[in-house]
Amino acid sequence: MNVRRRFALSALLVFAIVSAVWGQSSPGQPEVRTGIFRGRNVTYAWVNGQAIYEGDIVLDNVQESPNPGGTGSLTVAYSNYLWPKVGNVYQVPYVIDPASGDLTNLNAAISQFNATFPGLIQFVGRNGETDYVDFNFDPNNLSGSCEANEGRMGGEQVVGGSGTCTVATILHEMGHTIGLWHEQSRADRDTYVSVNYNAVIKGSRSNFDQLQDNDQAVTLYDYASIMEYPAYSFSRNGEPCIESTPAGIPLSNQAGYSAGDIDGISRLYGAVPTAVTVSSNPPGLQVVVDGVTVTTPQTYAWALNSNHTLGVPSGPQTLGGLNYIYGRWNDATAANHSITVTPGNNMLTQPATSPAVTVYAANFIQLVPYANAISPAGTGSVTPSPAPQSYPPLSGVYYIIRQPVTLTATPNAGQSFYAYINSPYWLPGPLGANPKTFNVMDDGTGINLTSYFTSSPVYTVTTSPVESNVGIRADGNWWYAPKNFALPYDSTWTSGSQHSVSVDSPQYPYSSNSRYVYSSWSDGGAQTHNVTLPSSSTTYTASITPQYYVTD
Repeated sequence: MNVRRRFALSALLVFAIVSAVWGQSSPGQPEVRTGIFRGRNVTYAWVNGQAIYEGDIVLDNVQESPNPGGTGSLTVAYSNYLWPKVGNVYQVPYVIDPASGDLTNLNAAISQFNATFPGLIQFVGRNGETDYVDFNFDPNNLSGSCEANEGRMGGEQVVGGSGTCTVATILHEMGHTIGLWHEQSRADRDTYVSVNYNAVIKGSRSNFDQLQDNDQAVTLYDYASIMEYPAYSFSRNGEPCIESTPAGIPLSNQAGYSAGDIDGISRLYGAVPTAVTVSSNPPGLQVVVDGVTVTTPQTYAWALNSNHTLGVPSGPQTLGGLNYIYGRWNDATAANHSITVTPGNNMLTQPATSPAVTVYAANFIQLVPYANAISPAGTGSVTPSPAPQSYPPLSGVYYIIRQPVTLTATPNAGQSFYAYINSPYWLPGPLGANPKTFNVMDDGTGINLTSYFTSSPVYTVTTSPVESNVGIRADGNWWYAPKNFALPYDSTWTSGSQHSVSVDSPQYPYSSNSRYVYSSWSDGGAQTHNVTLPSSSTTYTASITPQYYVTD
């Protein structure tokens, strides 16, 4: 069978923070600590001599504390953490460490930042300044994880980490450098997102704390913010750790600073907008402003205290080959509602001479099409649960992104289930699981299945327990468990043929906080051994033992 496999990162950020040890202290593993940072309690990880907060924020000058605790654009509240103004422009002096590897993404990120904020704030080459940023990305670190200090800390501060950080990840860290916190740390976040703590790496639970000091929400909540965690960040089981309210709204983005990010940074550095921008998540969808249908984003010079209407056209919309339905506005849940351009509260970031809110965003729910063909025809059936829904006038049926779905295959008499093959990219997890449960992809991949059955014996290689992202090896090739082999799809797997089966040990399916260690095979063979196939269907099971870091 000619199928293609893609390994892709659906999340903007890849975090490799370990928060406890295998039952005892070890120099190679971080430990969880608590302390006082800029006047508030924080729980953080001590990693290679640095205090790392929320996965990628380097804390400076943390005071140890005996008491554990935690604490639109969410920004620092104290002006001494902002970068200084030189002439008419705020400047962040920087150097690029000679130890950095490929600079393509870094240079692209700096250029994109400076092009986004001309005349306001710029990253400029250091010219002897005392306070500056050292960009230092380790070419030998392939984790994709990067980190930065929060705001200007004084002296040299490093933005660094993996040499494989994407442009979007570097822009995220540059956001921390100029004073942006994570969006989901806002005090009002529970109105807009829910945190699935059952999916969170236990040692990383503090990464989802809400801020209680040195923070100010200068804009409305922004699902599309580059500072928002992607849904699967810090997941320990493949389920989303963050879900929007309502579910299915895209979280974060790969493109750069959103309209809300730009608005928040502008306010933070004194360039408070006077015009109102009406946008959408994702940008480019249609909304209705004062009765006129427009394509976002659009900017309006509305007078203070004037009244306007915001709405969304009825029915689904299509953008870039993807389909969307209305979810919520950032200021309201009703699709159609009225607003008043109220003046600010006379704070520095919200002066009474400018509107208090200058970005209204309509957030849409992303749909994923579902189709399933049976091969050979008439050999069985597949029942998806829950059932996909129709959204006229769109043809076909759909799920929403990140929705959990279970597929159950039922073979006809004389048939056996073989595999679920999605085109052009496979679904998350094993091909041979039945039933198969997965979360609908949020990277634009559709569910375009062919469910295969066979009348030949099926030879299954699997593990016990069966855990997401745990795999086996058959004839040296790695597969998610369980994996089925049968004619006509696997031409060498015939009665009497010999094959090698094995299991890697240990395996870390989602994070270094949990692992699975080989114990035994059901046929009594060694960790790697050969099997001779009988004439009837047979299952070869590797028993694996879970082990966990102990977190206090």
